[in-house]
Amino acid sequence: MEDDHDHMHIHIYMMCWLLLITLPHSQSESSATFDYSVCKKQSYNCGNLSNIFYPFWGHNRSSECGSGDPFKLTCNHDHNTTSIRIASENFTVKEINNTAHTMKLVPADTVTNLCSPQSENGNESHTGLFQDSPSVQKIIIFYYCPRIRTFSYGHFMCGDDIAYYALDYDRIVVDYPQLLSCKRSLHTWSDAQLNFSVALEKVLNEGFVVNYNVSRVCQRCLGSEGRCWRDDIEKHVVNSCYYCQNGSHGLHCSPSPVKTTTSSMSLLFSFSFINSQLLNVLLIF
Repeated sequence: MEDDHDHMHIHIYMMCWLLLITLPHSQSESSATFDYSVCKKQSYNCGNLSNIFYPFWGHNRSSECGSGDPFKLTCNHDHNTTSIRIASENFTVKEINNTAHTMKLVPADTVTNLCSPQSENGNESHTGLFQDSPSVQKIIIFYYCPRIRTFSYGHFMCGDDIAYYALDYDRIVVDYPQLLSCKRSLHTWSDAQLNFSVALEKVLNEGFVVNYNVSRVCQRCLGSEGRCWRDDIEKHVVNSCYYCQNGSHGLHCSPSPVKTTTSSMSLLFSFSFINSQLLNVLLIF
């Protein structure tokens, strides 16, 4: 009989121990969870850009409110401008239209130092998350080239060297095969009509429009007053819809208020389970 009592005490001690480790874990897990409700109020604001929301983040808008590194905005306080890095190139962001999912960009690295741009060849910059609008013109610039006596397109001086530029790569290298001997070529973009009598910097400063991708699942989430958050940065998988007005954390925001959080449900389940086990032990003994 004494062994039975000892056995019962062991069971009770084990249940109490489970209760003690469950409660702190739930509290700490709850306190460590990011409060996504702030993202509805926390917009990106810098210079002429204001009230910018998902998928963008940066400056005064937390990274948890955005869609990963590709959509990070950097505020230049000295000039009140915003930049974004796409692939290996920095772009100045002139406009963002959250409704149409478009933004207007200026190739900052190229414009700042047209003769020695820091960016790599930009023909791979717009893939996946960003797509050029139909109005965009792709400009090809050739550096460190042999002299061409008569060139029908655009050119500018870089010290003692001449750089040549045009729109159609395939055509221009046929018309001027000497360009294949150039040491470097660079693609860049503009929406402005390319006029070879106008300085190229001015054309590039007009900027160009790109479309950024927001998944259909996220669009449904946004349409129900939610805000999206991407869980998988590399694969661009959006599978979470957070901080609806009613507190829903579902894929599609619920029309009815959700009063019980996940952590409280877990805690309630733990209490119920432990109590039932204690009751079973007492009934047996």
